[in-house]
Amino acid sequence: RVGAHPELADASSLNLFFTADQASMELAKKQHEEAAIKSPEPIDTSASTGPGGPEATPASTGARISTWMGKVASTARSKLGQVMEMEPTPDDAVISDIQGYAYNLDKNLKILARDAAALTQAYKVQVDKMDTMSVALSDLGTYTLEDNAVTVRTSSYGLCTKLGQNWQSLSKLASYQHASCETELDEPIQEMTRDVMALLKALAQRRDILFQYTRKAQAAKSKNVQMEKTRTSSSGNAKYGLYESELKILKEEGTKLWEQVNDISKRLQRDADRFRTQFAEKLRSTMEAFHSVQFQYSEKYVKGWQDILPHLAPLHVPTPSPSKPPPPSSVPPPPPSVTAIPSEEDDKTDGGDNADGAVTIKI
Repeated sequence: RVGAHPELADASSLNLFFTADQASMELAKKQHEEAAIKSPEPIDTSASTGPGGPEATPASTGARISTWMGKVASTARSKLGQVMEMEPTPDDAVISDIQGYAYNLDKNLKILARDAAALTQAYKVQVDKMDTMSVALSDLGTYTLEDNAVTVRTSSYGLCTKLGQNWQSLSKLASYQHASCETELDEPIQEMTRDVMALLKALAQRRDILFQYTRKAQAAKSKNVQMEKTRTSSSGNAKYGLYESELKILKEEGTKLWEQVNDISKRLQRDADRFRTQFAEKLRSTMEAFHSVQFQYSEKYVKGWQDILPHLAPLHVPTPSPSKPPPPSSVPPPPPSVTAIPSEEDDKTDGGDNADGAVTIKI
């Protein structure tokens, strides 16, 4: 089952390791144990656990297990190395083209499926955020006094109410868009992905059966070589009959496997052309439906954003007029002061009194 996984199907070495027969594994294990008895591995004496002497550390035990597993795998690969190359078939070129087509679809559909799911989730997040923002916008226009008994409306109450209603409508529109993304994009891509997985499964089934046929064909060739060796030996008559019966069984099993390979190859060729046509039409119809819905929602979004714009015009706040000079008073201004000119009589009268020559002016 692991070897037939789509991601591991082309790993020939891994497939070879998983399909090693029990006899080869037992033989490799036995040979390793005999070699270990004849020439035991040196024990690391650098770590001593007490006066009783050195003991094998967990690291050395793990190293021996790792070495044994490597030798077993190497022996299995050496004994089954002749089946690493699949037996050629007349349909190899066509099957190779179908396989390349299916691998390309699988790689890109996985990307589309992953990102479509992320896009759907992003719409869901947008719906939740717009919903909470609509409530917050509505609440901006009111506040509650400390005793929670009176709710006061601010001067922007009307504007905040309209904004909250507008964003609530847009939130509902986003929820419809989220649902359409899930039904019109995410689910159809998941269905197309399952179709491609079915195609890959059929290719893996053909490869598995061809691998089994290749093993039977290689075993039959080896059995023929053994029969030729026993034919020339004097004491090989008994073994020759045994090998002949085993070869007959191998050929019968190989014939059945070959028929299965041919049947699957013909079915793949017949279904591949229909699959290409159906897949192209399904992709076209899916994208047409999704794009049409998104276009309709985009128009509704534009209208929703435009509806609130008239209510967002700048507020006309009256500004004070420039200051003017005060009006003239009705009281006449005082007469201008007149400077009196001194006379000669004043000089004579006051001349004796002011010894210092100061002049006293009388008005």
